[in-house]
Amino acid sequence: MGPYVAESDRLWLQSLIIDEHLDDYHLLMTEPKSVFWSSKGLIKTPEETLLRMQQSSPTPEEPWKESFAILLRCPEGQKPKMIGAIGTGRESEVGYKVHPDFSGKGYMTEALKLFTTLFFTLEANKSFDRLNAAADPANLASIRVLEKVGFTKGEYKKAAYQRTILEGQGKSDLQFFYFPKPEQ
Repeated sequence: MGPYVAESDRLWLQSLIIDEHLDDYHLLMTEPKSVFWSSKGLIKTPEETLLRMQQSSPTPEEPWKESFAILLRCPEGQKPKMIGAIGTGRESEVGYKVHPDFSGKGYMTEALKLFTTLFFTLEANKSFDRLNAAADPANLASIRVLEKVGFTKGEYKKAAYQRTILEGQGKSDLQFFYFPKPEQ
């Protein structure tokens, strides 16, 4: 198991590693409730999961692109349970998912707090003056998470993205949020 890059009383964040997280990430991404608000949609096969994990890794062209497993802390010697993922799929924009078995328990708020601190310490992100997020206005749980962590509302865009769940039946609006870089 690789090192944990951030920790709280209940959680660890660890870089998403194919050898360690493929099976748990597959369970997360094949759960319809986990990807309900996503533009990427449900994954059906382990091969698709592998490809999605590979696409969420940093590259020389996109060094800021990085994903982290959200893990429940456990006693030493036991394997931690991956309950979600968080990271930057777009430049300085955080995205996250939690398995529905673990939603409503404050884990995502806790993970996002860890991530906002971690984000500005990563070399690839030091030049950014804020962390961005976007949420469908109907996704009240995500909006509450962002506001609890300290994100502030920004612009609102109508018909901004295509949710896979809508199967081509129109586009959804997006509410943007911003988290400023902490002063040194």
